[in-house]
Amino acid sequence: MRTITVCTLTLGLLTSGLALASSGTPTKPAATAAAATPTTPPVQIGDEPAAPAAKPAPLVKRTAKVTPKIVSTAGEVTAIDVNKKLLTLKEAKSVANFSISSSTHITLADGKAGHESDVKVGARVTVTYDAHGKTLVARSVKIG
Repeated sequence: MRTITVCTLTLGLLTSGLALASSGTPTKPAATAAAATPTTPPVQIGDEPAAPAAKPAPLVKRTAKVTPKIVSTAGEVTAIDVNKKLLTLKEAKSVANFSISSSTHITLADGKAGHESDVKVGARVTVTYDAHGKTLVARSVKIG
């Protein structure tokens, strides 16, 4: 019965952080493995090969999908240059320059298909254009 009492007493002292040494004086327990881990990097000894450096993650190339912003405006034609494919339109408070491409659809007042030469200075038109970027590209021009 005395052995059981000593074991219970020793176990109680160990869990409280103190252990009895053989001399009977209380001492602090040994440091844990986590506290004993060195904080300095390991040193290369002799002819051991150094560990290879970790390769950085490869760069991922991402491309943004640009969605054109389609806008319509109406105004009076102040200039048209068929050779340079440019249309200048005076709106309510501003003047805008539009590029005319081969894919620009020109519609006459009666709804029939027209040509660049049908757009005259002074005519009232409605231009639907792509507002992406600095150049305004006319998608359609409706005369009248």
